[in-house]
Amino acid sequence: MLADGFGQPYPACMDKPAFSMRMTMASLEAQRAYAPSEKRQFVSSRSGAAGICRMAMVWTGDNRTEWITLRFNHYMGLTMSLSGLYLFGHDIGGFTGLAPSRELFLRWLQHGVFTPRFTIHSWNDDAQATMPWFYEDLIPAVKEIFAFRSRILPYLYDAMYRAHTLHEPILRPLVYDDPSADAESDLFLVGDALLAVCVFDPGVTERMICLPKSEHGWYDERGTWFAVGEETALDCPAQGVPRTLRKGGSVFVEDVPGATTAPLFTVYAQESGAFTREYFFDDGESFAYQRNDCARIAFQVECLPDCVRVRFTNLGKQRIVPEVRLTDRMRRRLELVNGDVV
Repeated sequence: MLADGFGQPYPACMDKPAFSMRMTMASLEAQRAYAPSEKRQFVSSRSGAAGICRMAMVWTGDNRTEWITLRFNHYMGLTMSLSGLYLFGHDIGGFTGLAPSRELFLRWLQHGVFTPRFTIHSWNDDAQATMPWFYEDLIPAVKEIFAFRSRILPYLYDAMYRAHTLHEPILRPLVYDDPSADAESDLFLVGDALLAVCVFDPGVTERMICLPKSEHGWYDERGTWFAVGEETALDCPAQGVPRTLRKGGSVFVEDVPGATTAPLFTVYAQESGAFTREYFFDDGESFAYQRNDCARIAFQVECLPDCVRVRFTNLGKQRIVPEVRLTDRMRRRLELVNGDVV
């Protein structure tokens, strides 16, 4: 098929990028006409080219249910992140082919839980649809992964805000922060402080990894501290949440059942010195944040010989008094200071 070009015909397939961009623009304009001032627009598109990130979240289309696809999608996503396509995802479990095995399904969930678009989507060749309850005996494990996603949503939301305002990738390869790191490593960072350790091959239940560059080491989920550069063996069971580590000298935020306030902030201390971190929260749907009608909370952390002093200050119109916990290999006490009180 030919299309009219600038004076001469050309293959219509060359119009695909422009076609998807214009379709996305039409969707945005329709949403703006429906709610011109109250709501932020949201579009998800399966097709797109450079520039689609200004208007839509994307996903990578008809991936095949195979272990090699899981690994390929991983590197594909990191490449998209470095190219400015921050909001993306893959069809978890694969879209085409036979239904995923139990192990492959869980590993795909453990990886996909970190991507902005976290969706199980399929058109299996055996006429079965992959669903969270596809394997009845795996439902508890799937629920655990979904609960983990809910816990880290405040952190992911802030990472999306930082991508919007600071142009920082949400998912990033190790070389983004350390050019000397192994460019082919399948370890990756989620935001600036969370290291994800996923499994991309069948039968693997333990990974020996070399922890990437971090001036103040890494803490695991249990609060155990690891030095940078040391070879570390991590158990990576297929059932359960994926293995993660938090960077020393950081503040991590999450929703935790039972916390007196939501969300919960955990300070991962360093040996000495100071560091800062700011977090952003809003209603998730309006433009009020443009008037600073949101929560923006800044943390100043001082790691002193006998205590870790955490000063918080509200920078947005919405004020919150955070619940703060301390993870510190030196077992110092936490001193919390309200910077809003003069």
